Amino acid sequence: MPTSISVTGVIPTSEEYSDLVTQEELTAAIGAFSTELSSSSGGTLVNTSTGTVEERFTADEARIVHNLAPSATDPATAIEGDEFFSTTDNVYKIYRSGAWVVNDSAALALNLASTTGLSFIGQVDSVATLRVTISTSGTRISLASYFPGLECGGGELIYTADATSDDDGGTIFRVNDDYIWRRAVKSAINATWFGVTGDGVDRGIYVKAAFDYIIKNGGTLIFPEGTVNLGTMRYVTTAMNGPSFTITGYGCKIIWENVDPIPIDITTTNYSSETALLFFGADPTGYGRGDYFPSLIIEGFTFDYSNQANKGGNTYATMGVGPHPTPYSCGTTMLDIWGSSYPIVRNCTFQNCWGNALRFRNCNGPYVDNVLVKDVAANELINRLTNTLKSDSFGSGCFMWGCANGKVQNSQFINTKVYICDPSIVSPETGAVINGTLVGYIGCYAEYPMGVSNNSKVPPGITTVTDPSGVLLKDADTTQYVTFENVSVSGYVLGIKSENTTSVKVLNCISTNCYLPLINASNMFVQGGIFDKAECSYKINPQGGYYFQDSTVANGSFSGNYPNSIFIMDGATITCRHAHAIVNSKGHNRITNCRFNLFDQATLCDQLTTNTIYLTEFVGNTITFNADMVNTTGHIRITNTDVLRMTNNTFINLGTTAMQLGTNDSGGNLWNVDNNQYSGPFTINFNGQIKSITFNSNVFHNVGSVTLGGQLHAQLNGNTWAALPDSFMVGGGHPIYMNSLQNFEISYNVVYRNQDIAAGGLTAHYNFIACFNNPSRFGSITHNVINNNATTFGLRLISALLEICDINNNRSDSTTAPMVSWGACKGPINIKNNGWIVGNPSTDYNKVANLSTFYLPHKGDVVNYLLPTASGIIGIVWDGTQWLSSGTVGSTAITS
Repeated sequence: MPTSISVTGVIPTSEEYSDLVTQEELTAAIGAFSTELSSSSGGTLVNTSTGTVEERFTADEARIVHNLAPSATDPATAIEGDEFFSTTDNVYKIYRSGAWVVNDSAALALNLASTTGLSFIGQVDSVATLRVTISTSGTRISLASYFPGLECGGGELIYTADATSDDDGGTIFRVNDDYIWRRAVKSAINATWFGVTGDGVDRGIYVKAAFDYIIKNGGTLIFPEGTVNLGTMRYVTTAMNGPSFTITGYGCKIIWENVDPIPIDITTTNYSSETALLFFGADPTGYGRGDYFPSLIIEGFTFDYSNQANKGGNTYATMGVGPHPTPYSCGTTMLDIWGSSYPIVRNCTFQNCWGNALRFRNCNGPYVDNVLVKDVAANELINRLTNTLKSDSFGSGCFMWGCANGKVQNSQFINTKVYICDPSIVSPETGAVINGTLVGYIGCYAEYPMGVSNNSKVPPGITTVTDPSGVLLKDADTTQYVTFENVSVSGYVLGIKSENTTSVKVLNCISTNCYLPLINASNMFVQGGIFDKAECSYKINPQGGYYFQDSTVANGSFSGNYPNSIFIMDGATITCRHAHAIVNSKGHNRITNCRFNLFDQATLCDQLTTNTIYLTEFVGNTITFNADMVNTTGHIRITNTDVLRMTNNTFINLGTTAMQLGTNDSGGNLWNVDNNQYSGPFTINFNGQIKSITFNSNVFHNVGSVTLGGQLHAQLNGNTWAALPDSFMVGGGHPIYMNSLQNFEISYNVVYRNQDIAAGGLTAHYNFIACFNNPSRFGSITHNVINNNATTFGLRLISALLEICDINNNRSDSTTAPMVSWGACKGPINIKNNGWIVGNPSTDYNKVANLSTFYLPHKGDVVNYLLPTASGIIGIVWDGTQWLSSGTVGSTAITS
């Protein structure tokens, strides 16, 4: 018989055999040959209708063995040496000594190179054997495994005449210059075809071959379950404009062997770095119109770099001992994707790495879904060469760099790494002991706009930034848009962040146990979510720039003053135990329908900034000051702000000490504090740097006072003190304090006393409005109602220190508490239509000598005296140049 190739390895099952070639295919192939050929032993080879080849002899010729067709039963007729494949027992059998037995000898081989061109299914044990197996075009063969003895990468291949295709290590195996074995590829590509195994053995070169194939040809690449070891292979591809592809690895854990950082001279260089573990793409060209990396999907993997020798240690020799605030290397990036159009990473885990987990640069529509990042972090805190702190660093969960329309959703970023270093190392800025403090730089963030001067590349498909020649169509700082939704971050210096003219949406996210859980250094819209410093509440951030903005929500600026930047937060829950719940320094700020929980040393809002702030709004929020509050002042500090609107909020104080809203160093052009509810004791402080205020339609359910001083305009209308305690007034409190006001109106306010002093009640009169220090002028105090409950002692309307004021239409049910307690006033003071006993001043402030120098009368103005006498004049009238008497008072009493 002709020479045959020895085939060893695993025998296919009946199902596998049937999948390779059916009985009908085999019969048809045999039937296609009609020519009778001479055998090497002198007989004639004849194909039969049953799918066998018989060697026929003349009567005196010897017979020769032949391969019979696969069968479920042993053939009834056979001669010594005949062979067939049993589909029942899944083995090859040979006829020996009158019986069929399993053939496990080297003679099992099929004749794959028969001169008839006839193709019988055989099997080779490995790719190595396959590459030296020569056959006839069209021959099919069963590959048992990529490697001998392993169940990996087997399948059916066809011997094909092909002088041009390259051996790709998985679907094409070249035998010689003219022929290849080609896989019968029907759908997805299996990484095991390229030699990738899930047994933890280093298969880096085989993974590279699989990646190269799928990036070139597109389609879906499926990794095996188990642990796939990429060894020291660091995959990098910059192949642009290819087909889209998907790489899946459900049940697959990717690991790497260590590669040390790039060596540096630490006397001249701050820190080293490491090559990315997986790098796809390059910066796009053509300003959104040129070369770009294709769309890709990576899903189902666990990426683990526990074998990394670099743990953030200080020197090359000690890089495994750390993390240290001055690391030898800033680490690596586990998955780096550049210039791609709509890359997707989903259902993956990234863990145990000194460096970054995910980075997307200049991509259009990057999408991350259901990703867990665990202990992937780094931070270069102290500069080796200058011993100063770095404000920018390396080591994040997910970084959207200059991207358009990115999204991260349903993902977790958790870091438990802390610095492990000499406890004597302290921050040169804050003095904080660094040992034991957080290492992770940022959980997830977006930074750098599209087309900015230091990042001139534009994501693919974005043609609105430049014209085709690259000339900017608008300013260089073109915003990128990124959304973080249902994202959870814990254990980083900065939790969720926007910076450098990006525009970020944060939807239903949770960021806790971070120095700054939520930080907006650009534009941000927040909907829902929970933000809490938690374990970091009482820790001092070593980085002074961040510590200066110490807060749960840091709405600040790190890269310039952007007066047109925006921060909007709606429906979130913010918890703070120390420092500030929120810091503002953006041009436009709107905080609505949120829940603030404040404890201990927390304050509500600090807006101390030199930036220009056009508008800050707190609307519809619930702010709770818990009973353990230590800090009772400074809860709202607003500076350099045109307009503050604080409306429709509910303030709850669970303690007994009044919470002060507004600080002595606050300021602004206009404060609207309207329609708020105050439960528990509160004081509202409007200091003299605020030019204009409104305090309208607010309700105090307990103790409440308002302090005004120096405003150019103040309006307090329609407020209610629902249960003003007598004990508050006895203790020296007043509902309204005012000093040096101009153009003020205090109208339509209602007070209900809470007579909480049981032993006899009040023993003196007290004042609803207390004027102090300097007189207030150009005022109107009208239509106020004090419910004194007809007690002997009660509330007066005002202790008057006034200039040019109307006191009209006020009333009280008291017959003993006078309306006015007079101080040094300047006229005109107009009092009329009040339902209250007034109490006469000792001086008539409406006489010419007592008129305010700020009063500039108009011709015909009449000023009635406060203390007219019988037969005297009613008052005075201005004739344009001088005051003249006006009218005469009669001497007879009028009773009807």
